[in-house]
Amino acid sequence: MTPVWAKMPYLSYRFSGTDAKTFLQGQLTQDIHRITPVTCHYGAYCNPKGRMLANVLLSAEGNDIIARLHQRQAESVIKRLQLFVLRSQVEITPLRDLNLALNQPAAEVFCHHWGVVLPEPFSALSQDDFHLLALPNDYYELRSRDMAVLSFLQSELAENFAAIERRRIAGGNFHILPETSELLLPQQTPLEAWGGISYNKGCYVGQEIIARNKYRGKVRKGLALAQLADAPCVALGTKIRADDCDVGTVIESHQDSDVTLCLALMLLEDVGNTCQIGDTTAVFTLIEK
Repeated sequence: MTPVWAKMPYLSYRFSGTDAKTFLQGQLTQDIHRITPVTCHYGAYCNPKGRMLANVLLSAEGNDIIARLHQRQAESVIKRLQLFVLRSQVEITPLRDLNLALNQPAAEVFCHHWGVVLPEPFSALSQDDFHLLALPNDYYELRSRDMAVLSFLQSELAENFAAIERRRIAGGNFHILPETSELLLPQQTPLEAWGGISYNKGCYVGQEIIARNKYRGKVRKGLALAQLADAPCVALGTKIRADDCDVGTVIESHQDSDVTLCLALMLLEDVGNTCQIGDTTAVFTLIEK
């Protein structure tokens, strides 16, 4: 696999203040006490009905929590969170850091150059000039404001956004975007398998519904991936059909050369069966966890 990296359409925010962790503990599905300078984890931000508004990547700098969001969803999520700060001692500050992503070969080259050990999944490597976050399925994110970091990547490694998007989507590192906001339940994604949902930390937004789905319900849908040959990029929210019934919804799509990757929320019983996306035939497989 060729080492590649890319600039990503992300924005990062610092949550600081004496009440910052308590505040986030009551907002996200992740147990904020698990977020330390040497760990990173995903957490869902949900509405009161337990539907996802965002998939947030969380890390820490000292006592502060850093939340990474997709730029298309960031403004609405941060505005919503600010409504609930009220009198809490919480400050939400946008960061000017570059948000980059690397595949595993590129992360290995990067770590060798800086003389550090490649972190394991859900581990974080924090230095004065960068923060490297290891995520599932050979996908890494790098946050830095040091131009020397960017200069090294530009001079030594190939920049390839399409290849990084392939790696991200195939690995299940999904986004919630405006077109798919409030569509998914956290348990329909890899978050539960990845430790992104806490069932014992106490109350948070959507917690009652999420817990009910865990202990009394049955998850009938999950994220699945299809590769479409010679097909255009599929609009988010497009319905997937089989036997004249809706069996799924496209939540992400990425076209690269003659192949389009399509990530969808699918009825589990239809994963592996032949489906239709418009005029295109597709077979979905569950993403790796």
